Amino acid sequence: MTQPHLIGPQPISTPAELKRLRGRDRELPDDLLRAASLRLGAASLLFAVLWVIGVIGGHLAARAIYPDSPRWRQFDVTDAIASASVMVSLALYVYIRKGERNPRFLLDLGLGYMVYTAFALAVMFHLGGIPSTGIVLPEISWVGAVVLIFAAIVPSTPRKMLIAGLIATSMNPILMLVSRAQGIWNFGPWTGALLMHYPDYILVGAAVAISHVVTKLGQQVTKAREMGSYQLGELLGRGGMGEVYKATHRMLARPAAIKLIRTEMLGAVDEDAAKLAVTRFRREAEAAANLRSQHTVELYDFGVTADGTLYLVMEFLEGMDLETLVRETGPLPAGRVMHVLRQVCESLEEAHSTGLVHRDIKPANIHLGRVGLRHDFVKVLDFGLVKEVSNADVATSMATVAGQMALGTPAYMAPEMALGEPVDGRADIYALGCVAYYLLTGKLVFEAEKVFQMIANHLQSAPIPPSQRTDRPLPPLLEHLILKCLAKDPSNRPQSAAALRQSLEWIPTDAWGEDQAKQWWAARKGAGQEPGRGAELVVPPPRSLSMQARLYSAAFAAMLVLPGILTAQQANPVADAFRDNAREAAKNLIAAADEFPADKLKFKPTPAQMSVGDIIVHLSQGNDYLCGTIGGVKAPTRAKIDADDAKPALIARLRETFAFCEQALAPLTDANLSEQLPFFGGRKMSRAAVMTVTTGDWADHYSQYAIYLRLNGLLPPTAKKPAM
Repeated sequence: MTQPHLIGPQPISTPAELKRLRGRDRELPDDLLRAASLRLGAASLLFAVLWVIGVIGGHLAARAIYPDSPRWRQFDVTDAIASASVMVSLALYVYIRKGERNPRFLLDLGLGYMVYTAFALAVMFHLGGIPSTGIVLPEISWVGAVVLIFAAIVPSTPRKMLIAGLIATSMNPILMLVSRAQGIWNFGPWTGALLMHYPDYILVGAAVAISHVVTKLGQQVTKAREMGSYQLGELLGRGGMGEVYKATHRMLARPAAIKLIRTEMLGAVDEDAAKLAVTRFRREAEAAANLRSQHTVELYDFGVTADGTLYLVMEFLEGMDLETLVRETGPLPAGRVMHVLRQVCESLEEAHSTGLVHRDIKPANIHLGRVGLRHDFVKVLDFGLVKEVSNADVATSMATVAGQMALGTPAYMAPEMALGEPVDGRADIYALGCVAYYLLTGKLVFEAEKVFQMIANHLQSAPIPPSQRTDRPLPPLLEHLILKCLAKDPSNRPQSAAALRQSLEWIPTDAWGEDQAKQWWAARKGAGQEPGRGAELVVPPPRSLSMQARLYSAAFAAMLVLPGILTAQQANPVADAFRDNAREAAKNLIAAADEFPADKLKFKPTPAQMSVGDIIVHLSQGNDYLCGTIGGVKAPTRAKIDADDAKPALIARLRETFAFCEQALAPLTDANLSEQLPFFGGRKMSRAAVMTVTTGDWADHYSQYAIYLRLNGLLPPTAKKPAM
C-alpha cells in the first residue's frame, strides 16, 4: 500500500465469475429493503386506521343523511369485510415490527396484502348493496389507487408488480361478474365489467413504470456502493469527517468497515487543495497502516475512488465504544477503567514511538468488545486521520492548511492544542485523562453550554477531583494520576504512554480481568436476547353503515392522512443536518461576540491579523454572498458598517446576516446538494461543498475568540503544579 488507488482489481485480473455477475441485475441493498419493509408496516397501520374511520364515519354519516332509516345501525357484509381488513392490516403491522424478518419476504408479503386489499375493496363496491339500475361507466377505482401506492412504497421487480397488479385490478371485474350471477347487479354483457374498470389496468402499467424507476434507483445505490473488491452494505455511522459502512470482500469471507471521507472535509476547496489533501491522506494512512499494536484497529487498505472520495478499509469490530457503554450502563468501576486505560496506553505507546499523535482520543474513538476468546478487548480507532509530528513540512502537514481548524474534540482537547501550539504525545495523555474522568464519573471534566466556554475551561480552570463527582469508591492514587494527566502544562503530565501504563500497574484496586469481563458480556448478551412485550392494539367493534356514506368518509379520511405520508417521504435528513449545524454555529458566534468586551473589539495579535470587529464585518459581508449562493437568493441591500463602529451596531449586523442565512437555507433539499454552483470567480463547486466551506469559516472565526481572550490576559496564566 504505497500509493492511493481506485478500489478494485485491474480488468485483466477480474475473475470470470465476477464478469458474469456484473451482467446480472443488482439486488437492492439490505438497508433500503429494511426501510421499505418498515414503510410497508406503517402503510398497513394507516390502512387499518382508514378502515376504522370509514366504518365509524360511514355510520354517522348514514344517520345524518337518512335519519328515519334504521340501516345505520345494521351490520352487513361490507362491515364484516372492513373488520376483517382491520385485523389483517394490524396483523401485518405486528408481524413486521416484531422480530427479525427477511425484508425481501416482507415485501413479497406486501404484494399479497395489496391483492387482499383490492379484493376487500371490490367486495365492498360490488357486493355491498349497489342498486341494480347502476350505470356502467369507465372509472378509476380505489383499487387502482392502492396499486399505485404500493408501487411507490414497496420496491419490487417490474415483473412481480405486473403480476400482482393484474391480479389486484382483476378483482373488480371478477366481483362484478359474481354480483351479476347472484342477481345483485344486472349490468348487461360480461364485457361491461372490463369496460368499467379498464382504467385500472392502465394504472397497472403506470405502477410497473414506477416500480422500474424505484428498482433502478435502488440498484444505482448498490452500484455506487460497490467499490471494486469491496461491496458496501449497511450504514454503521456518520461523523464529522465522513460515513462508515459495513463491507464485504468479493473474494474473502472476512467482513470489514469502510470509512468514506470527502476531500472537502479535510479543507480541500479547490483542485490544488484536493491534491494536497490526497497527499496528506496517503502519508497518514501509510503511517497508520504500519502500526501493529493489537490494541490499534487494523487498517487493511486505503485509497481514492474515481469521484475523489478517500476511503479507509478497517477491521470490522463487534462490541461498542466507551461513550455508548457509559451512556447505557453508567460509570465504570475503577478496576475496569484501569484495565481499559492500560490497553489504550499500549496502542498510544507504539504510535508515539513512530512520531504519530492521535489528536482525537475520546470515548467514541475507543472500542470495547470481544476479540477471539478475550473480552473487554480495547481497540483505538481513527488512527487513519492522525497527525505526524516528526518531519512535518508546509507541503504535507495538516496543521498548515489555510483555514484548517485544529483537529480534536473540545471536551477532550489539551490546552496547547486549543491554542494552536505544537503538540506531541502528551496531548493524547491529557485527552486520555479526560476519558478516564468520564469513565469513572459519567461526566465530562468541564461541562459548558458553549464550545467557547468549554475551551476556556480547559485553558484556565482546575478540574474538580473525580472523587467529588461520583459515589463509587476511587483509589486516591488513581485520582492523583488522572489529575496529573490533566495538568495544563505538558511538562507536568506523565511524559509518555509507557510511563502512564507503568503508573497504572502500581495502583491497587479491585481486580478486573478476563473472568469478570466474560461474565459481564455474557450477562449483557442474555439480557439482550430476552424478548420484549409489545403493546396490544385494541380495535373498537365495527358498526354497520351505508355504502355511499362509507365511500365518502373513506375518501375524506384519505385526503386528511395521505398528504402527511407524502410529506414524510420527502424528508431531507442531510439538508436538515446542514441547517442544524449552521443554526448552532450562528448561535455560538453571536453569543461569543456579544460576550466579548467592547474595549477589546479592535485588538489584533499582529497588524496582519483580523480583530474581532474585523471578523464581524467579514462575516456580515461574506454570509450575504455565501448563503445567497447556497440558497439561490439575493441578499438585501444593507447600510455600510465598519469595524470601528460601536459594539451594539456590530452585534445587530451580525444578527441580521445570520437571519438572512436562516432564510436562504430554508429551501435546501437533499436532492440539490450535489448541484454545481458558480463560486468565487466562476469556479464550480457543489452546493454541499459551499456549505462546508461556509460553516468551516464560521468555526475558524469562533475558535479565534478563545485565543484572543487568552492573549488579552482575560484568562489567568496556567498554574504550575508539582510533579507526582
